[in-house]
Amino acid sequence: MDLTINDYKSILLYYDINYKKMSNKKIKISAENILANKLCRCIKKVKKKQNKPIGICKNSVINKKNLKIGRFTCKKKAKIIRNKKTRKMITKTKKTIIKSKRKSKNKSKNKSKIKSMKSKN
Repeated sequence: MDLTINDYKSILLYYDINYKKMSNKKIKISAENILANKLCRCIKKVKKKQNKPIGICKNSVINKKNLKIGRFTCKKKAKIIRNKKTRKMITKTKKTIIKSKRKSKNKSKNKSKIKSMKSKN
C-alpha cells in the first residue's frame, strides 16, 4: 500500500517535528530523510558485524512502524532508494502505520504535579 500525506504527517508527529508550514512535497521528503537518518545512525551505533546491525535497526526503525523499504544507503548521505517494481521509497504493511506517539518522561511528571497542586487548592 502507498503512503498518504497523513501517514507522512504521522511520521513527523512521532518525531516531534512541526509540519504546519510545510508543503506536501516537503513533508514527504523530510519524513523520508528522517527515517533514513535514524536508520543509518542506528547502524553506526551498533558495533557488531555488518549484517546484524542492519537487521536490528531496520526492525526497530522501519518494521515496528508497519513500514517497508526496499534499499537504502549510508555512504555519502543517508537515503532510501526507490523500489524498482513499485517506484515508491516507502510502503506500508498495515492500514495504520504508527499506533501512538512516543511518550516523554517529563509529561507524566508534569501531570502528577498539576494534579497535586489542584488537590491542595
